[in-house]
Amino acid sequence: MPAGTNSIIALGAVDLLWVFFRLNVALGVFNLIPIPPLDGSKVLQVFYRPALNRGLKLWNGLVLFS
Repeated sequence: MPAGTNSIIALGAVDLLWVFFRLNVALGVFNLIPIPPLDGSKVLQVFYRPALNRGLKLWNGLVLFS
């Protein structure tokens, strides 16, 4: 809450910004899920073991064609 105010507009604005912040964080985390059609699918592959990387590349092709 804004310090020292009882304004309904200020309280509503803080609530709205809090909702936007939580939505932004949730979408950012969701974007990192390594499912091929999502943007984050290539970001985490740097940290995978080679065997997992090969499996994901195979799965990547299957998901795009289904």
